[in-house]
Amino acid sequence: MARDFFDSGVINGRLYAVGGDSKGYLNSVEAYDPETNNWIAKASMPTARDGLAAGVVNGTLYAVGGCCDVNGNAFTTNEAYNAR
Repeated sequence: MARDFFDSGVINGRLYAVGGDSKGYLNSVEAYDPETNNWIAKASMPTARDGLAAGVVNGTLYAVGGCCDVNGNAFTTNEAYNAR
């Protein structure tokens, strides 16, 4: 899926793209597998957001901050995505 303002992290050799914008905020997560050269749709994150930061710690992808709640305020929350 085309997206911008997303972030990503690598877990077990796969690149995970999370959040972003594609004519609306996204909560989708996709993983790129370089061995098969394919993108795989994964379980979505609970919150749609763009402009977030992401990082991987001990095999868990964290989505932090980003934009925006129903009032247009930046998020101050984070979510953890366990790829296992």
